[in-house]
Amino acid sequence: MRRVYWVIVVWFVSNCSHAGSSSFVVAMSKNSSPASVKIEVAADYVVVPVSILSEDKDPLLNVENIQATKTKLTELASKNTTIKIRYGVQSMSVSVREEAKFSSYGSYTAPSTADIYLVAPLTKGSDVFQVTREIIAFLRSIPKSEQVRLRLGTTSLGLDDPEQYRGRLLPLIAKDVEHTRSAIGNSKSYEVSGLESPVLVMQQDEKNVVVFIPFRLKVGH
Repeated sequence: MRRVYWVIVVWFVSNCSHAGSSSFVVAMSKNSSPASVKIEVAADYVVVPVSILSEDKDPLLNVENIQATKTKLTELASKNTTIKIRYGVQSMSVSVREEAKFSSYGSYTAPSTADIYLVAPLTKGSDVFQVTREIIAFLRSIPKSEQVRLRLGTTSLGLDDPEQYRGRLLPLIAKDVEHTRSAIGNSKSYEVSGLESPVLVMQQDEKNVVVFIPFRLKVGH
């Protein structure tokens, strides 16, 4: 049974180590619980989520304000040598409510927002604090309407193409499984699931992340 398991893992490594296209992933919080097998690697980017908010009373002006600010931000980022924009799922919230007041009607508009990510490379000689300051200085240079505000989210780290580490993780998982089986007396049956899950990324400290596959081991008697 042990030999069969290792054959399966080697086949999985050779066929999946380059699976998937290159992707950018924002690391999850360190409060999350990774699997027992993980690899620590240097992060590629510092990531700052930015919300563009407009608080004009006219909802149409809100949309125009956000579009103009986003266009200008994109234009200046394209000329910047380090800071770039990354987009996730694009959405914009616009809220309008009509209220009666005596015999006339007025419109109430909650702040409209649009969200983007600003990323900057985390080089060997820099740290997350230095890079975050550079991103904030860049945002302060963006010309915008008085009704527009830029709200920064929690700074985190980012990694390019986590799937490149699958080929290193799978043999480590195999060794971990064998160690666990040996520790509990080499049970005759066991099942490993979750190996097809994407490689996940979790922030470790100010410069590093850990990559892991959330596998599960079920041992029988």
